[in-house]
Amino acid sequence: MPPKCLNLVLPLVDIQLRKAKPKDKPYKLADGGGLYLEVMPSGSKLWPMKFKQTTGNERRLAFGAYLEVSLLEARKRRAAAREQLAGGVDPAQAKRIEKQNKAKANAKTFEAVAPGWHANRRRRLAIFTPAYLHLRCSNVNLLATVTRFVQLSLMRQNP
Repeated sequence: MPPKCLNLVLPLVDIQLRKAKPKDKPYKLADGGGLYLEVMPSGSKLWPMKFKQTTGNERRLAFGAYLEVSLLEARKRRAAAREQLAGGVDPAQAKRIEKQNKAKANAKTFEAVAPGWHANRRRRLAIFTPAYLHLRCSNVNLLATVTRFVQLSLMRQNP
């Protein structure tokens, strides 16, 4: 006879997930290994996974919403997270670091934007030749100032 304290969880089936209706309080449908489907009163269905850190603290790792993340995909992500835990890596921390690295790579920093801005400025200044300015400017003092500015800018571009 099996021990009474053993709580085995039967794996979820897709039809159970589709038939899960919202109630007045959030509830969980367990899949095993810490993975469960959380059904919210609003009707949203989320895939979190509970796990313990090496320090003993309990944490949750979110995999996404049901239908965006299928049952099979959630199980794959759970397996990957459990492998990270077995390797001594906190999967929530690893996910956070990966997200920050992606944000840094896609960020529009000054360093990333500056070369394009300078190239655009060069193209815009190239049209201001002295002959062009002479036709456009009737004020002689303004013409001399602008011509000198353009010549200095071109000298800085081509040292």
